[in-house]
Amino acid sequence: MCTGLQVAAELPSTERAAAPCRQFVRSLLAAWGRPAAQDDAELVVAELFSNAVRHAVTELHRLELRVEADYLTVALTDASPHWPQRRTVSPAATSGRGLSIIEALARNWGVIPLASGGKRVWVELPLDEPCHNCHGTAPASLAASS
Repeated sequence: MCTGLQVAAELPSTERAAAPCRQFVRSLLAAWGRPAAQDDAELVVAELFSNAVRHAVTELHRLELRVEADYLTVALTDASPHWPQRRTVSPAATSGRGLSIIEALARNWGVIPLASGGKRVWVELPLDEPCHNCHGTAPASLAASS
């Protein structure tokens, strides 16, 4: 079974890195035999990453993914001490729904403060399907290390 697979990648804090980051997650989950998790994971990573780029004062963010038997953990570490905050937004607002999206998709999520003053935001996404065609390898893009 495809459990215990994990990978981490350092990402530059620029909006240009968002698209390669999403593609990396999609490719990784395909390689890990979890194609049904791609859309939700890609959306969660996009929300975490865009919030970190917008609000964290740091040059790099660390993205981590780990597959267990029935869930995928997505985590993003940044140097900001400020925790994500739920916002009340108008229907016409074009931003501010990130935590609502994450809570709708996740089975659990949280924030771990780091001794450095930053934080690690983690999200557990349910995996409702068995592993298909698992290779256990990570795509080479984003200079990831597994």
